[in-house]
Amino acid sequence: MAGPAKSINTKLLVVLLGGVVCVLGGIAVVHRIQVRRNASGVVNLARAKREQGRTKESIDLFARYLQYRPNDAEAHAEFARLAMQAAEMPDASRSQRQLAYDAIDAAVRKNPEDISLRKRLAQFMLRFSRFADAGREIDFIRDRLPGLGGAAANPGIDDDELSLMRAQAHAASGKYPEAAAEAAAVLGFDLATNAFDGRKKPNDFTLGASIVLAEMLSERLDDPQTANEVLEHAAQVCEEDYRAWIALATWQRERGNIARAAESVAAAVRLAPDEKDVLLTLIEVATAQERFADAEQAAEKLRDEFPDDERVYRAIAAAAARQGKVDKALDVRRGALKKREDLQLDPSNMLLMLGDLYLQQQDFPQVENVIGEYATLYGTAGPAVAMLEARLLIAQQRWLPATRKLESIRPLVAAEESLTKQIDILLGQCHERLGQYDEQLAANRRVLSEEYDSIIARVGAAEALLGGGKPDEALTELETIAAGVPLQRLTTMPQVWKPLLRLRIDTQARRPPADRDWSLVDSLIDALEPSPLVSTSELSLIKADASGRRGDDAAAAATLRREGERNPSHAQAWAGLAVLALRAEGIDAADAVLASAPDDLDDDPLLLMVRVQLAMQGAAADRDAAFVVAEARAADLSDSDASRMLGGLALMQRALGRPREAERLLTAAQRRASDDLKTRTVLFELACEEGDVEKATRCAAEIGRLAGITSPTGRVAAAASRVLEVRVRRAERVRALQSTEGALELDDSEKELLSAANVQLILAENDRPGWPQIQQLFAEVASLRGDSSDAIDRLQRAVAMGLTTPPVIRQLVALLYTSNRLAEAQQMLAKLGGDDSINGLERLTAELELTVGQFEGAVSIAERSLEEQKQLSVADLLWFGQVLTRAGKPDRAAEVFERARAQDPLRSEPWLALFANQLASGQPQRAEQTLKQAVETLALPLRQLVEAQGNEMLGRYDDAERCFRDASAAAPGNTAVGRSLASYLIRRGRM
Repeated sequence: MAGPAKSINTKLLVVLLGGVVCVLGGIAVVHRIQVRRNASGVVNLARAKREQGRTKESIDLFARYLQYRPNDAEAHAEFARLAMQAAEMPDASRSQRQLAYDAIDAAVRKNPEDISLRKRLAQFMLRFSRFADAGREIDFIRDRLPGLGGAAANPGIDDDELSLMRAQAHAASGKYPEAAAEAAAVLGFDLATNAFDGRKKPNDFTLGASIVLAEMLSERLDDPQTANEVLEHAAQVCEEDYRAWIALATWQRERGNIARAAESVAAAVRLAPDEKDVLLTLIEVATAQERFADAEQAAEKLRDEFPDDERVYRAIAAAAARQGKVDKALDVRRGALKKREDLQLDPSNMLLMLGDLYLQQQDFPQVENVIGEYATLYGTAGPAVAMLEARLLIAQQRWLPATRKLESIRPLVAAEESLTKQIDILLGQCHERLGQYDEQLAANRRVLSEEYDSIIARVGAAEALLGGGKPDEALTELETIAAGVPLQRLTTMPQVWKPLLRLRIDTQARRPPADRDWSLVDSLIDALEPSPLVSTSELSLIKADASGRRGDDAAAAATLRREGERNPSHAQAWAGLAVLALRAEGIDAADAVLASAPDDLDDDPLLLMVRVQLAMQGAAADRDAAFVVAEARAADLSDSDASRMLGGLALMQRALGRPREAERLLTAAQRRASDDLKTRTVLFELACEEGDVEKATRCAAEIGRLAGITSPTGRVAAAASRVLEVRVRRAERVRALQSTEGALELDDSEKELLSAANVQLILAENDRPGWPQIQQLFAEVASLRGDSSDAIDRLQRAVAMGLTTPPVIRQLVALLYTSNRLAEAQQMLAKLGGDDSINGLERLTAELELTVGQFEGAVSIAERSLEEQKQLSVADLLWFGQVLTRAGKPDRAAEVFERARAQDPLRSEPWLALFANQLASGQPQRAEQTLKQAVETLALPLRQLVEAQGNEMLGRYDDAERCFRDASAAAPGNTAVGRSLASYLIRRGRM
């Protein structure tokens, strides 16, 4: 039985809950009072510490206080100013500067109308590269100033300072005209008239504004003369400020005006002889003037006064290295590294400088040690050590891995313009050594887009254009440089005058003799003659080359002979003499020249290569012996030199038609330089020439491994191997069918191979749109697919990009001809020098001459082309006979067809050609006799086919059909014979 239900005492519960609430409320009130009391104590203590100059403790206390009272705007402002004070100390850490930035940012949000804080925030934003944000803060201040009484009513705010800050923000954001305008306003400078307002008085911001304006005018607005005037004006109006003279001296030194820089730095020394920046600039200028005693004296003073500044050790080491005292420079930097803990030096820059010096000494193991030490301290993720690794690879001539390393660094330093330019310059050099001229051109043009007057980038672009088959454009680049510098200064720039002189000579040599003008060549050589930077030996080679290219071999030989007598060990002089003797008197005279060279030059690599070239024109035994000697000599050379020499020998063997020997030498070269992409590329080309699909596929895989399978180089190699496979398979089908008719259709597997190749080429083109070989392969894919129009378009693009090799031109002209685009074919031949300059195009040229009715010209071209061949094949004779027939010379054509028949009486084509010639010449009886002899001579099924075709031409159609059917029955599996019968029936309307 259930007990009575329990009831809740509601009143008691309410009382209890009310008591709890009161207690909790009281606790909260007490807590708030305690927090307020504690917070007040903390902020009072923070202010007391600040008054005592104990900044760090004050900052910590303010930070604690703001955790309690985050909405105290005044305390935020005090905290921010203290943090900024600490961040501006010379030894401030990055974390302290970041703390100051965060504190100012928070203080401005709590005090939005405090324009003094906003100015400090803008300054820190500039320091932290938040230029757009800094600009907005400056604009906010400018908008508020008029309502607050202007700058005069706001201590710490100056209109000129705001303009200078805004100029700095604009400059860093790429708004160069705006930056120049803001800086000019500070100076009272009119950009339209390039004149100063004399009423504008200099102030604390004049120098900074002058530097910004000068930089904008020179580097961005292409007006270096006005930029120099701006800095000289700053030095005049701020003549008692050593910083103005240092800025002017630095500007002048960087632009090569060392004498003026010395005068400016002397003015700075008079004003502040003990200032660090003055002494550092003095060392740089004195070193540039080779006043090494002055540089060393300033360096010693620097080291005594500022032993904890790494720039001091850098300056001392640089001065020593400039004097050739590399060991001293190394000792300075090693010593700085040893005592870096005592001096609190950052070892990173010192290590990198040490690596630079070891690179100069070609001490690669020590460079690797420096890289290892740097990586231990800082890891390998930063661009600094990666840059040193890339430069080491370049010094070791490991161009492909150097390219990869530089490409991996470039995105990491995108915001650092000077370093990005340096990387692009190095990339250009690597691409040049790899033969990637389109990439070399792109790298140098990236530099020129930012620095139009960069000489090294313009020279790199010229070399790329020259390597890419565009000598006229290359010459234009170099002439642009030459036009901008005095002739005497040009002679001090071998990176410019050497290719410029070579191209000037080449340009004149290509012209008809009557149109040649050697004045620019002569003026440059005359300017080089007194130059102390050009040796007598080098000048002799230059003069000899110029004379030889003019056709004056006697003068060239005389110059080289004098050089050989003056300097018997000059291998290039002897090599040049041998080449001239070969050209003028023959191989015996060239051999005599080499025999008279000093014995100590017997193993010189250059003369060895010349001996091989001479031997190639003599007996086989002498030629082979020369190859053996040169190859043996290569074993004693460095890996890079040996690889180059073996590669050169391989090219000679390839020219001799000995691909196996070429392959063996290239393989040996590859062993001496395992990551040499050029060697593997030539091996790949050899495999393609031989039609060896398996070998080509292996070589393509190796190229992909070295260059990266997703790189344009790797993709193109993969595509080319697939295209080769399709070509080889189709050729095998053609041979099996004994005819090209009907063999053009692709099977499904071949279509797949070409589709895969096309995809690879599309991806490669996306990365390297300027690589003409990609267009050539696109054309080959289109040709295999039967798309002549696309093939022509692709080949025209390749030619426009500079790919003007004979095979490409032959292919393009042939496609234009077969597409009945005769005018374009003739234009292409005329543009490239016609039949005399492109070996192998004579037949196409002759065909075009016939098409336009130039019969005598066609016959003349055909005769010249056949004269160059040692032995004419049946195909050669048949083609020449057809040219004669079409030119209206049947009697000569008959003689040529008779020669073809006599050369190979078992081939059907000469019999048919002779038969047709006789029939067309009104000699039916001789034609009948020829047909009878053919039937008696040829084997089945050719005899039936010849008889059938002869009967068809004679109008004996029933006999022709019978013979076609007899041939088909005699060779039931021969599809070519079957197609002949089918074609005949179609012609006769029987199918």
